[in-house]
Amino acid sequence: MRDRGERFRVRLGALALKTLKRVMPDPVRPTLRRAIEEADVALQQLDSVRRASRLDPAGPLRLNLGCGSKPRPGWVNVDLRPGADLHLDVRRPLPFPDASCAEIYAEHVLEHLAYPGEVEQVLADWFRVLASGGTVSLGVPDTEWPLRAYVSGDDGYFAWCRTQPWHRDWVRTRLDTINYHFRQQSPTFGEAHLYAYDFETLADRLVAAGFVDVARRPFDPAFDSEDRRIGTLYVRATKA
Repeated sequence: MRDRGERFRVRLGALALKTLKRVMPDPVRPTLRRAIEEADVALQQLDSVRRASRLDPAGPLRLNLGCGSKPRPGWVNVDLRPGADLHLDVRRPLPFPDASCAEIYAEHVLEHLAYPGEVEQVLADWFRVLASGGTVSLGVPDTEWPLRAYVSGDDGYFAWCRTQPWHRDWVRTRLDTINYHFRQQSPTFGEAHLYAYDFETLADRLVAAGFVDVARRPFDPAFDSEDRRIGTLYVRATKA
């Protein structure tokens, strides 16, 4: 009954925002659009939290967070896109008990979360749900490569960027490319880059959350996306 009441309040709020958007001046509309998107995500969250309580995995719980269009068999695949097992907002606490999970995998997720503020809370929650000996395996854009290329004058990185499907026409100079790497502006909800990582920085965040044995790992074709092989920093850490 409580969930039904919360759903009603969120739906009512979203309807009010959509009505406002039609009558408000243009400068206000992007803010209202973001609020509407947040309301839609909140509704998906409520539905998936209820479904998560009914999950009965065949083996140890393994979470593939931010699965996109590539769910993994045998894992609980989480994303806001269609095709995921659960449509959860990873900024919120995961709806799983403490120490209930054997492994967490998240490829190109963490850079979309704000730091400070969201990243610390998210990593602390991932630590919470992992059992002792459980691992977290992460992939994030490797920021050392573009910075070294910029300072050394090596055009290899910038030439590679110009061949990628995510390259934008307005990115014309080397510094445009650096800006895009750090911020990767996108009007699509959840797709903007909010923070950049090298190994030192990512390791610091993981250690602060309680993880140990933080180490780089190589690209793993059994798990990692082939289109992410170049330009990704892969790291694994353990909950003692």
